[in-house]
Amino acid sequence: MSVRTQGKYRMRSLTRSCFACTLCAILLFVQGVSAASVSLSPPDRVMVGDQVTISIADLPDSCTFVLRIEGTFATAPGSVFSFEARNFLLPFTLNNGSISSTLWNTGTNVMTIRRGDTEVRRVGLSEDGVFSTATSGTIPSGTYDLIALGGTAAPGATTILTSLSLEGTKSGPDDSAITFFIGGVNEGSVTITVFVDGETALSRTIPIGDPGTPTPTPTNPLPTATTPTPAPATPTPTTPTPTPPPPGGTIPLRAGWNFVSVPRTLAEGQDMVEVVFAGVDTGGRSLFTYDGQNQVWRQLRHGDTVRLLDGIWIYSSDARSVPLVYASEGVGGAMTKQLYTGWNTIGVSSTAALKARDALVSVQDTWFQVFGYDSSLQKYETSIVRNGPGTHSDTRPLFPFRGYWVKMNGNGTLVATGD
Repeated sequence: MSVRTQGKYRMRSLTRSCFACTLCAILLFVQGVSAASVSLSPPDRVMVGDQVTISIADLPDSCTFVLRIEGTFATAPGSVFSFEARNFLLPFTLNNGSISSTLWNTGTNVMTIRRGDTEVRRVGLSEDGVFSTATSGTIPSGTYDLIALGGTAAPGATTILTSLSLEGTKSGPDDSAITFFIGGVNEGSVTITVFVDGETALSRTIPIGDPGTPTPTPTNPLPTATTPTPAPATPTPTTPTPTPPPPGGTIPLRAGWNFVSVPRTLAEGQDMVEVVFAGVDTGGRSLFTYDGQNQVWRQLRHGDTVRLLDGIWIYSSDARSVPLVYASEGVGGAMTKQLYTGWNTIGVSSTAALKARDALVSVQDTWFQVFGYDSSLQKYETSIVRNGPGTHSDTRPLFPFRGYWVKMNGNGTLVATGD
């Protein structure tokens, strides 16, 4: 073998060896990567004074980390507002980072970041009701006394939406927790989203304040047919044999709590609680609706009517379908429901999905936000806000057979829309 041939052979061997080493290193690196785990507490509701905890595990250094906190709350036109994260603990450093914010339906705006004796403020006026600002640089770990978005509501605005984002390249412990207290807002909702290297690791919307809206956990058993309270005016059988309902005339129930409604007026004699939900094993739990006028829960009893436009909470021990018998066509008079300032439960008066703004057109000047309950996941859904942006848009649909919470800024009359 010539010297030149021996040289080529050595070069090929060296190249193959380097390629093998590189491939091995890549495989080892890929095998060593683990997806970050992120969870939120409390999971369903935060009261003023409660601590919010974002628990993080297996978050590698040098990843791109983004925390977004979005607030939605009612306001009066021209009034002063503030949405705050107090005692904000950031357990790791975000290099080459930024803290940015956007506010909607505002006139004047201020973003405040305070840590000890150091304070950063960004102040400005909205353009067409929207304001955005940002500050960039390394965001060091530690406790920030205050991160707040505030200002004044725009003329005519009844809803404020805020978005605060912290992002950068993470450096610090792999397992940690971000903690803070929400301040400045007594009622509304907050959406917390975490992105790791561009992928969504957590996204959760939870209501703020007002203990009147959590999933009920009553313990009183549903009264039996032999001891009705109150007794029905005309005796009716407890085990009816209804005629087959029109196609789609069934309420689907999941195991656990369900928030339901009927999309059309039910036939007389087929519209009582014990008839509609006959055969449902409630596990000894009562059925409930909500009294918006007095802002209290109301237990449904034997003889109570299941009415169009009402939202009803019912617990089912298993998944099942509840058949409905609709009233004949041509039932006179438009169905209405009085809604009151504060929280109310409603249903969709249509057998087809409707945009929220269309379903609530009769109270378009007084409703603030609406949200449903995902019985398959046993948690509340992302809120829909009147004239809201993005995931809060009021073009999102409300679905038949499901119940919804609606927050009202004033009294109003909800009118059935029909199909």
